[in-house]
Amino acid sequence: TITTDTPSYVPGIVVRVAGQLRTTVYVSSTQIEVGLPSTDFAVAATLALSVTNPAPTLGSNNFSLGVDPLVVVLTPATGGPFTLPATRTLTVTVGAIQANNLVLNLTASLPQVVSLPSTVTVTAGSNTATFQVVGLIAGTTSITATAPAPMGGLSGSAVLTFADAAITGLTAADSSPTLLGQSTAFTATISGGTNVTYRWNFGDGSAVTAYTTTATATHTYATGGNYTAVVTATNTVGTVMDTEPVEIDNPDPTITTINATPPLTIVHGVTTTFAITGSNFISGASVLVRLGAGVTVTISGANVIFVDSSHLTVTVSGLHTPVAGSYNFFILNPSPPVAEDPRRSAPVAVIFT
Repeated sequence: TITTDTPSYVPGIVVRVAGQLRTTVYVSSTQIEVGLPSTDFAVAATLALSVTNPAPTLGSNNFSLGVDPLVVVLTPATGGPFTLPATRTLTVTVGAIQANNLVLNLTASLPQVVSLPSTVTVTAGSNTATFQVVGLIAGTTSITATAPAPMGGLSGSAVLTFADAAITGLTAADSSPTLLGQSTAFTATISGGTNVTYRWNFGDGSAVTAYTTTATATHTYATGGNYTAVVTATNTVGTVMDTEPVEIDNPDPTITTINATPPLTIVHGVTTTFAITGSNFISGASVLVRLGAGVTVTISGANVIFVDSSHLTVTVSGLHTPVAGSYNFFILNPSPPVAEDPRRSAPVAVIFT
């Protein structure tokens, strides 16, 4: 807005800057409003303005307007390392009080390290504005605020460093005891630490998993047994480990048929080989033979041949069938579990004459 103490403006008046017309609005004989584009303030300079009335008056007035230099400064200029999670506030300052809102673009040299708004606005009547920078991962990045190109594209920068928090309280857990053939779930928890990745060694000779940010895993063991799983947690600060016992239980076996091989009359006191069919047989299984409520004899080792999960061959010594009668046969899978009953089949009777 341009004003004068002496009434001298008339409708149709125009203003030129360095000879170039500018949008001019007649308000009264003592006041006009002039639209000056941002290009007029791109650099520090003295603007030459001329105010000219229309014909027939054609009165004119020349004067100058000083333009303060625009500067862009970010404070604090440096900071850190800040332990994650961390949020920092930066202040952008421009050289002079702004007549209009000034929008500056914000960028980071390593955008994966921080999150920040894309712009910050210095509002009219001020020369400062603040914005927040949120640290995402460990690293050092430069934050830059840049003025629009028509205003010279000036910029200011600050350098911030963020560091991961150390890993504390790592604990592994699993869902075992698990029945052989089913998957076991693993979970790692921590009480502290940022940007942590996890790796699992399931303790059965299988490949160690790749590092991942997921704190859970699943694994299916090929054989029953007791294992020790190891979880490794790491970030840019350090690496920690924890172990977890795992129990994979062998299933309950079942017997479908028991037949002498070759087929013959089963006579007590005579060593006889039997072919046993069923399901869930495990390598290392034993055969139990019991006469009525008498003593149970365990047959194992070379006398029990594991063919596959459905077939066993067992040689029963004549010493184990000293009298004629009905003998109960059981299949006993190897541990785990430790208790006998969960891994022993129901009995099947075989008559010895």
